[in-house]
Amino acid sequence: MKNLTVTNTLLDTIKDEGHQAVALRTDGDRTQLENVRLIGRQDTFLVNVGEAPTPTNKVGTYPLDKIARAHIKDSYIEGDVDFVFGRANAVFDNCEFHVVSSRRSVPAIVFAPDTVPASSLGFLVINSRITGDAGHQALKKSKLGRSWDQGAGGTGYLVGQSPNGQLLIRDSYIDASFDVDAPWDKAATTGRPHKGNIAAERKLDDPAYNRLWEFGNYGPGVK
Repeated sequence: MKNLTVTNTLLDTIKDEGHQAVALRTDGDRTQLENVRLIGRQDTFLVNVGEAPTPTNKVGTYPLDKIARAHIKDSYIEGDVDFVFGRANAVFDNCEFHVVSSRRSVPAIVFAPDTVPASSLGFLVINSRITGDAGHQALKKSKLGRSWDQGAGGTGYLVGQSPNGQLLIRDSYIDASFDVDAPWDKAATTGRPHKGNIAAERKLDDPAYNRLWEFGNYGPGVK
């Protein structure tokens, strides 16, 4: 998909946070987007793995052995809550992620991956820009992301069983809209507090910890 804009036109007509309104969902393997604009508010872009029905769950589940890879290049994505989310292995190269305050002035959240715990690959953001409008730049409290503990609302986060979102943002510009002291929010669905492991000998995919990382970023939103 190239040189197109996809917009969910609900935009600011929905004032409450809890209203998902996806602009684009992808499920296929080797999806490629180039020079696209994806416009929405909550849950703008679901970059995902297709659901499959099972004998015990007719509405579908996410098969743990299915791979869906996506490459998004030279693109612009706009929203305010979890607006890039899903289970795919996705690379975002030279993209801009822009948070807006026209619908809600409380802190925005950009990414919400729900990577399966057995996968070491989730979202990679490289050579990109993460920015906010004037409202968020004044607040300085938006979040780069949070894990999405999909399916764990009734049980709480189960180590090694629940999704454990994986995200690396590297070599990218982050503006003043973001909370430099606490860039990651508690998990969606369960409210699990963010817990990182900075030990030099740490296991990067330890499911007891979050897998949300920054490396080599710059700008006023970086500590």
